[in-house]
Amino acid sequence: MSNQEIIKQAAINAGVITEAQASEFATAGKEIPFHSYKGWKARGFKVKEGEEPTATVTLWQRSRNGNPEMETASPDTGSGKFYRHKTPLYTASQVERYMEVTP
Repeated sequence: MSNQEIIKQAAINAGVITEAQASEFATAGKEIPFHSYKGWKARGFKVKEGEEPTATVTLWQRSRNGNPEMETASPDTGSGKFYRHKTPLYTASQVERYMEVTP
């Protein structure tokens, strides 16, 4: 299961979106507004002080070293060294814009 699929399922399970809304986002080519702290930061937002994560999921993270305990491949790419990492996720109502991001 890819990270995007894991996040989509977590958003549905947490009641952030419905299955129908998830399909609409996919059809429109839009991303679900449910990201990690790092994901929101990359989009120019910060998590509001005191906010607790809506959900915590285990996502694939690319390894930067040759740790032999790491998984050898990720199901979404099939190559490289990856490990599973617990990641808290936040909704759009839990963040605020702090800077403009240009693509």
